[in-house]
Amino acid sequence: AKASFSGREALARIKQEGIKRRLVGLLPEGRRIPRHAAAISSEGGQVGELTSGGYSPSLGRPIALGYVGIDRAGQGQRLQIDLGRGSVEAVVSKPPFFPMKSD
Repeated sequence: AKASFSGREALARIKQEGIKRRLVGLLPEGRRIPRHAAAISSEGGQVGELTSGGYSPSLGRPIALGYVGIDRAGQGQRLQIDLGRGSVEAVVSKPPFFPMKSD
């Protein structure tokens, strides 16, 4: 048997039950900046929560990261982010968020 280590029980539980959520990149529409702990929803129900959000100078737009249910984590999936005074549409995008150089 392998030696005991911190987190072993949590990893065994994940292996047995499977992954339930995934960290995804989000590209919100508009200019408002989403912030930490904002709710992520789809079809009227909450499906996740933001871990961070900010403005990307290299892309010239807002970006965010958040955990969503595994069934909502597909690239291109359309979700909504609650900004307090309304919500904004966002598209799941694979990080990193910088423009790729073309050769």
